[in-house]
Amino acid sequence: MMMRIPSSFLFAAVLFMSTLQPVMAQDVRGYCGTTRATLDGITDQLQERLAELAANPADQRSGAITYVPVKFHIVNKNDGSGGVEVYRVLDMLCGLNEFYADMDIQFYMKGGINSFNSSIAYDDPRSNAGSQVLAAKRFKAYMNIFLTNQTGEANVLGYYTNDAPNYNIDAIIIRRDQIKSGAETIEHEAGHYFSLLHPFNGWECEEWDASIHGNPVNSNTAPCNSLKPPYNNVLVEFADGSNSTNAGDFLSDTPADYNLGLGWPNCSYAGGCKDPKGVLLNPDEENIMGYFSFCTDYHFSDQQKAVAVAEMNVRKSLNPTNNRYINCNSTL
Repeated sequence: MMMRIPSSFLFAAVLFMSTLQPVMAQDVRGYCGTTRATLDGITDQLQERLAELAANPADQRSGAITYVPVKFHIVNKNDGSGGVEVYRVLDMLCGLNEFYADMDIQFYMKGGINSFNSSIAYDDPRSNAGSQVLAAKRFKAYMNIFLTNQTGEANVLGYYTNDAPNYNIDAIIIRRDQIKSGAETIEHEAGHYFSLLHPFNGWECEEWDASIHGNPVNSNTAPCNSLKPPYNNVLVEFADGSNSTNAGDFLSDTPADYNLGLGWPNCSYAGGCKDPKGVLLNPDEENIMGYFSFCTDYHFSDQQKAVAVAEMNVRKSLNPTNNRYINCNSTL
């Protein structure tokens, strides 16, 4: 996916030219740090959306664009240094809009970017102290995206948190080296915000390894169990999809995946993993909610799109504003 800074942003970018620093290009491998407690909260929301879709299977998109208000937070060190450059934030917003455009969802900055100083949130937003800072700084009824230096764990590129069971935050955290064209981290974490799970739900803590899990896989229960009923024993999804509505990510059009992308060297899986029935897995490497790297055309499945739109409609009712300030394609 190509991200760009459109002409509507040029004036804003020029105003901040004095703060720009070179972008350090990196090929970063890592994973999503969304916790099991948060994934359990997402599962609750997902089940609600799936029930609504089953009762009303018609496309919930109205045909008009729904605008989602976003509050970006640039986190600096205590001395005010180190924050991410503004032009990179704008570029990330454009990429996010491009990815969600076919769902009639567009994101806009309401009231500008919030910038604040906190070294603990800058380097360790997952800590108790860092989380408290985020909770205090977030804007209610917005999609809050905090841009930090680190995520509190070495290989975590970003994460979504609903602060379960307290529910005081509801925010996305993105590591600064992921605020770039082609990173896809923000698109993935926004998927969690819209109630989507990983297609390998239940394998987050331990990717498939034949020496540990067998081949065929020797258990019908995934290794990373949920923390709450009724999902305590997350079922292993079968390759034929026969149990897809109550296993894995609970969606029927996302193929079984046992966290096969983590560490796989390319976007074409040929690792030979077999499900408990002895059937070879054929994961969707380009699904944005998975972990495969080096793909060129990431996407959501149709059912993921339907769930995201349904969740967006619920969230929209919490903030029924018509005020729109910045969009990548036009001046609103």
